Amino acid sequence: MTAIVWGKHDNKTYFNGIDRGVVYTSALSEPWDGLVSVENKSTGGDIEDLYLDGIRRGTLTNSEFYSATIKAFSTPSIVESAIGNTAIGGGLFAETNIRKVFSMSYRSFIGNESSSSVNYRIHFLYNLSIKKPTITNETRDDDSGLDTLTYDVSSSPDVTITAQPPFYHLYVDTRSITSTAKLTTLENFIYGTSSVNPSMPTALQLKTMLA
Repeated sequence: MTAIVWGKHDNKTYFNGIDRGVVYTSALSEPWDGLVSVENKSTGGDIEDLYLDGIRRGTLTNSEFYSATIKAFSTPSIVESAIGNTAIGGGLFAETNIRKVFSMSYRSFIGNESSSSVNYRIHFLYNLSIKKPTITNETRDDDSGLDTLTYDVSSSPDVTITAQPPFYHLYVDTRSITSTAKLTTLENFIYGTSSVNPSMPTALQLKTMLA
């Protein structure tokens, strides 16, 4: 038997910071420089009370879907194309209502009392549809700052692992990885090397690489 102990240094963890944003299509990949934040949310999931003879006997949870709000200072060309901005040629672009899906990965840091980035999570967001943002262009003055772009996205799930619920958002937590070789294999897969192009792994590929 082991008693609970409070105040251990390794247990005092917190989340702080985000980097290594990458966007993917089936054929292309691109870094998302200037990524500020990803606010993970959900749509649906309302809880419905079930009554019998005037007494609440249980609850029913409705279907829940993944969504997020992404803030950034810049927009990769893959995302520009996803919101319908199409290159006509010669530096001319058109805003259209043609939408495309993309996938995304990013890294968030996990700190403790010893270090602000001792561990991290790599997040995977699948089949994202994006809403065209509202962009306001304003005149410059002494108080002008950098314009932050805000994008609302929703996800369609990855279903490559059978006999499991659909996955909208997966993440790898380095605190649970005991093999640095497996982590290196994963990061080479998603970020690429001098001889291998970056790719977005399916849920099944992630499971296989980390098994």
